[in-house]
Amino acid sequence: MQSLTLSAPAKINTHLRIVGQRDDGYHLLQMVMVKLSLSDRITVSTISQGIEFEIEGSQDEGMKGDKNLVVRAAKAFCEMIGTKQGVRIHLQKNIPLGAGLAGGSSDAAAILRALNQLWNVGMISDELARIGVKLGADVPFFCYEGAAFVEGIGEKVDIIQNFPKLFLLLLNPGFSVSTHRMFQVFDEGVASGHFQLTPKWSNDRFRRLFKGFEEVTAFLQNDLEKVTLTAHPEIETMKSYLVTSGAEGVLMSGSGPTVFGLFSDRKQRDQVEKRALQEHRWQVFATESVS
Repeated sequence: MQSLTLSAPAKINTHLRIVGQRDDGYHLLQMVMVKLSLSDRITVSTISQGIEFEIEGSQDEGMKGDKNLVVRAAKAFCEMIGTKQGVRIHLQKNIPLGAGLAGGSSDAAAILRALNQLWNVGMISDELARIGVKLGADVPFFCYEGAAFVEGIGEKVDIIQNFPKLFLLLLNPGFSVSTHRMFQVFDEGVASGHFQLTPKWSNDRFRRLFKGFEEVTAFLQNDLEKVTLTAHPEIETMKSYLVTSGAEGVLMSGSGPTVFGLFSDRKQRDQVEKRALQEHRWQVFATESVS
């Protein structure tokens, strides 16, 4: 029996702009997405037939059986290559659920990468991403290495070379947020005039903004932050805590509720982590960007 273990990294968005909406309701985005050392761990083993799946760690009803993105990704890959061989999947969940960190999407992409490697299929990242976009908007990003400028509904991934190293502290209030619902609230706000779409930027303009740590911190933006804040004011409390603790940039990731603080060095980040664990009941994660 062959087996392979891969990490499935969390992500943050240092930039998330909602620039339009398609006729089918999907929103058009411009994002800078960064992978983190905080990760789930997936072990895939070959079996004679079928898909066996088990989870260790946090889970909810939407993660059981065929509903899980991991199982759906395995089935999609097997159907694509026309194999009847089976797989056993063990998922160790470390990334909090519904947190704006895309843990489920990363897990799905990890399965695509693992089966591609385990069975020596030889698909390139572009091919894996075409399978991934049918599973979820964030899945294609995780089919590539490094940070990326991501457009459309998530299917256009342009790798950012030499993205600066980031030391981060993540704060999570311990509850999950529905991405689907937050986009619904955004749409309702646009209809009422409370929110509005953001003008689209060119790729070249984005590339100039993210060459160093100072540029990253100076151009943090998340159009969903004000949406999620209306329902969950504790996000502002976490942001204020990070600012007063010396973070040089603070933002909510994705649809939230996780907030991250950017620090120029690991030592300062670790000191804030210790205080946060002592002073609050938030989930606290010290992590850093990975290529």
